[in-house]
Amino acid sequence: MSNMTKTPPENKATTPTPQHTAPPLDTAPQPVTPERATQFLRHLRNADVPHALVAPLAPPDLLLLLREADDEQRGDLLLLSSPAQFTGLCDLACWQGDTLNYTALEHLIWPLVQRGVDEARLAFTRLDEELRTLLLRRHVIVHLREDKDDDIPANDDNELIACPDTFYFIELVSEGETPDVVRGLLQGLLSLPFETYQKELECVRHDMTTELEELALRWRNNRLADLGFATREEGLRLLSPRPAAPLIQQLESAAMAPVPAIDIDVPALYQHTYRDAALLDAAIQHLRQSSVPQHQQRAAQLPAELTAATNMLLSALDCDLSDFDAIARHIALSRDLVCLGLSALHCDTPDTAAHALAHLLPGQLMQAAMGVLAPLRDRARELLRHPALTLDNDAGAWLDPPHRIALHLLRPHVPAWWAWLTDAGQYATAPQLPFPKELQPFAHTSQLALAQQLLAEAEQAAALLPKLRLLGPWETTPDVLPAFSSLVMTALANAFAAQRVHTAPVSPSDAQRFAQAFVAIDEDQSLADALTVLAPHLDDATPADAQAAEARTRLLQRALHIGRARLQSLPAHAVIATR
Repeated sequence: MSNMTKTPPENKATTPTPQHTAPPLDTAPQPVTPERATQFLRHLRNADVPHALVAPLAPPDLLLLLREADDEQRGDLLLLSSPAQFTGLCDLACWQGDTLNYTALEHLIWPLVQRGVDEARLAFTRLDEELRTLLLRRHVIVHLREDKDDDIPANDDNELIACPDTFYFIELVSEGETPDVVRGLLQGLLSLPFETYQKELECVRHDMTTELEELALRWRNNRLADLGFATREEGLRLLSPRPAAPLIQQLESAAMAPVPAIDIDVPALYQHTYRDAALLDAAIQHLRQSSVPQHQQRAAQLPAELTAATNMLLSALDCDLSDFDAIARHIALSRDLVCLGLSALHCDTPDTAAHALAHLLPGQLMQAAMGVLAPLRDRARELLRHPALTLDNDAGAWLDPPHRIALHLLRPHVPAWWAWLTDAGQYATAPQLPFPKELQPFAHTSQLALAQQLLAEAEQAAALLPKLRLLGPWETTPDVLPAFSSLVMTALANAFAAQRVHTAPVSPSDAQRFAQAFVAIDEDQSLADALTVLAPHLDDATPADAQAAEARTRLLQRALHIGRARLQSLPAHAVIATR
């Protein structure tokens, strides 16, 4: 790097981020949803002192406003933002993982640059030195002419800009493709004094792109660390499972110990995007109203602690910090994990939950939540690796929709749930995996019961599948859906046709007759009859464990229910393998 480049992060302390307090709702609507953001922007347009409304905003809230604003309003917001807010916007919106997103950076500063030379100069000075040099290096080559008679080694097809000093020249390497934002940024740069723009031009000439990107990333990571963000590895430690028993014992014998205060932004976006957390809200209110001063201090500190834990979660799960839908989901996940941790510690009332919050950090409660979620996740991952359930490298393909979908929802590092799975009447359909916005975090241990049931049933399906395939036999074809229920229906159709085990699949006419007879009987009776027919063939595989036996019975009943419903809506050969 040239001797005119920047001080490495390790030799320069990061600038502390000021504490932000969101403006009260009655004076300025808080920008926590698109609707509120629009309201805030209208309020800002008519404000006598607009800077006073923008100054308290944390970068996540300001970024949400930018997303909802038009170009003119974006320019106003950028113009009103402080240097720290501007840098925070770049940190949140202009990176994909550890990679600088140049397109996002150009999009962010364009509403300011397009206004004119003064605003372009402001954008240039507000940008981190590494970011502006990297942005310029993508599109320009800087030439220095030592003597006025020297030739400039520029491509004749490229535009050449003479700097005011007449010694530096800027070549636009792709004239027809040079973004307007870069041209505007150059105008802002060249409006600065010679000593200032010379330094930047020398950086463009000599600095190495890889070193600039590394420095920019290190600066960003340092600033994000001040906000509670961390590396993914550090964030994942927050989500390491912790057994409940030691924490319960700690709560039973806890003496009030001071907790170090966290000096961190609490964005309005975080405060108002939580959901289904009545227990946590009630517990915090219980601490606020307590006569114990330490409890009141904990209540005041908890928003910052929740924010820090949420930011760690965002790091652990590698959330795109410019994706507000994803951020909102992760905020809800963070708070619900805290609630699940309280439930895992049997702190299900406002007073017991308040006691836990007084003695434990949100991160410890999240670890307690992972203590009950991780076993489900590990079982799901093991089942998805089971060869009996795999078809053509599609993990879990032999399972019916409720089991297959449940395994995929429980597989991520933090398992999630989908309300569809609670509606047994819809199990005959085979939907694709849900969209992320349709998923729900677990917030109470009582919500785990159905997930545990489906996992136990899927484990029994893995044990029964080889046995059932002998009762068909059953081969995959384009016309029939591979599923455990289809194997059960095929076995019953063979028994109905009085065929011997190991014979070929039934004929289409036999399958049709079986289907008509099966759906004509009362469902409860048809399920009972089917279990009676299947039992002799599965006796040698019946588990000795009572819970496993119960799971097997539930599995067969569910498969019969699904198979019956599918026979009512699909041709028989789509549910039963036929020759």
